[in-house]
Amino acid sequence: MMPRIVLLIATLARTGYAIAEDCPTDSNYCFSGKFVYAIAASQITTLTDASGHTYLFRSLAKKSPAASGAREIPIDDADTDLVWRRTSNINLKTLNFGSGETSKDEIKPWDAAYRELLSPSPIILSDIAVKPRLIEPDISYVNRRFEKRAAKLESRRNSSKQAGASGARASGALAAQTEATIVDYPSKVWPSRETGWHRDDGYTGLAEAIKAIADVGDASRVTIAHLDTGYDPNDSFIPTFFDQKRSRDFTSGGCDTPYTGESKDKPTHGARTLSTLAGGKARIDNGDDNYFDFIGSNPYARVISYKIAKNSVVHFWPSEMSAAIGCAADSGVDVITISAGGFPSLAQRTAVNKAYSQGVAMFAATGDFFVFPFTGFTITPSTVAFPARYNRVIGVAGITEKKKSYGKAPCYFCLLKFWQWGDTLLSWSMRGSYGPASVMKDSAVAAYAPNVLHSSPSNSTNNAVALDGSGTSHSTPQVAAAAALWLQLNRPEIEGVGAWNDWRKTESVYQALFESGNRPDQYSVKHMGEGVVDAKKLINTKFGTLEIEERAEATIGVRWIWDLIDSWNLGKLLFNLIPGFENLDDPRLKKLSDSVEEMIATEIQQVIFESKSAQKSLDKHVNCASSRAQNQSDCEKTVSDQLKNEIIDSDVASEFLKSVIREDLNTWGETHLKTASGHSTT
Repeated sequence: MMPRIVLLIATLARTGYAIAEDCPTDSNYCFSGKFVYAIAASQITTLTDASGHTYLFRSLAKKSPAASGAREIPIDDADTDLVWRRTSNINLKTLNFGSGETSKDEIKPWDAAYRELLSPSPIILSDIAVKPRLIEPDISYVNRRFEKRAAKLESRRNSSKQAGASGARASGALAAQTEATIVDYPSKVWPSRETGWHRDDGYTGLAEAIKAIADVGDASRVTIAHLDTGYDPNDSFIPTFFDQKRSRDFTSGGCDTPYTGESKDKPTHGARTLSTLAGGKARIDNGDDNYFDFIGSNPYARVISYKIAKNSVVHFWPSEMSAAIGCAADSGVDVITISAGGFPSLAQRTAVNKAYSQGVAMFAATGDFFVFPFTGFTITPSTVAFPARYNRVIGVAGITEKKKSYGKAPCYFCLLKFWQWGDTLLSWSMRGSYGPASVMKDSAVAAYAPNVLHSSPSNSTNNAVALDGSGTSHSTPQVAAAAALWLQLNRPEIEGVGAWNDWRKTESVYQALFESGNRPDQYSVKHMGEGVVDAKKLINTKFGTLEIEERAEATIGVRWIWDLIDSWNLGKLLFNLIPGFENLDDPRLKKLSDSVEEMIATEIQQVIFESKSAQKSLDKHVNCASSRAQNQSDCEKTVSDQLKNEIIDSDVASEFLKSVIREDLNTWGETHLKTASGHSTT
């Protein structure tokens, strides 16, 4: 970590932020020291320049459907393309943000972003002298209590060092079975069956679906991008058609940075979820339970690894995920699987919209949380995280072998065996995130976990497998694999109507999953979305029978949050703050106001994600609709007021956002801008 970033720790730690590559403090908000910004393509001549800024992706700016609650990304008539880039490390303490007497130690990353957008002179982007259309701090959500418990759960597994390269095999052919060694067995508190049960009939049906579909040649092979911590080149069960040449490392660069799997960071999580996705054939001797089949869920797909996190998906930078999604859209990827989740970001939202419109189906884990026994108290939000929360991404929740939600307790009487807590308590406490129903409806499905078969190459042998795959991290690859099987089978028809590279391909596979999904006895939209994946039924769902309609663009924040922002008269506040606008109808003011609204909506959602009481406000507002008509508006106003108070009391919310809520931006301007406006609207 560069010395100047270490200086930032003192700046923001007391405001709720931690700044360092590994976020060593107990703060849940981790600022990378970098900013992500979008500028019109016409403002730059090359994708990279001497500034050292990193190119992320390029997007087409267009108006979002009004019903979605989104705003038009502000652009000039002649500038339809936006280029998204990330700055190098920025030391906020060295920047002169204004002439006010407030200590610079109080500057927060979002305040710096608003200042960069509103000031006539760039500071963060002074080296390229370009005004951004949108800008945001690169902030990661890291819950230390969750991370520590996840690490403890991991430490109970065999963690001895890799044995070397012996046993590894080259990809590129449907190889014979490799003898496997079991190193971890199913959790005792969660239900399980024989090895690989989740692939059987009555569950995902993937084993039979694979047999029912013939392999195809390389020219017609469906490509899946696996966004995770990477892969282990020594894994004996690496996917059959793994494409190392197209794999990329976004933690060290971008779409042009090759990734060979050689790193000091062991890709434990990535290697395991990769095997659940498309792991090779294994011969597993487990007493009377012998297994002779693929570990993974789709042996035919071409698989590439996009490394978006170094050690754990509990901590990743949104900019790196955004770059990976954008790269996938431009690199001919058909399906994306993401076993990670956290904060939303403007760049991430834009990359999702880009990928959807270019025919890339995206599947993301809803997330995981820990529950304290007997209290119901949870660590981290129990509802769906981003990017699974975007409506153009299909979130994947968990369902157990007993066809019950993974978000519910597996048992209660088992906790009375307190002498076994050392082996069972952490596993019992870990659950799969779900809900609310408004997010899960039309935008989520479920697949199986925990106790899923996977390879475990970071153990003492390259041939190691485990039967304890947990978290929605292992549910997600099952759905992505099934989607790729369906696309392989229906590719001729989709290409025949010219839809392979546009939204019709994406939406058709989503709808096919919904139509073929199972709904067990304990089904609910809140816990299982549009049903549980059934690959056998899925492959019998034909492209030509589907009724599809393009989804509204992915947005950050629900409609009532946008309505709340509208109520704050942002245009008037900005007119009073910044000189140069002719009147409140000045189109330049509208453009600027739209940009600020996008940024505010993103920051609010980040604050909500961190605060449990703020999250409850979302559910309360939905429940207001069930109130009697004369009480609904009063109910909604009460909830909105509660959220505003939550933001004002938040340690991490920017002073700009709090000033907007108080409808007094001039005080903020005196502190953060060199010049305050003297406009009057009276």
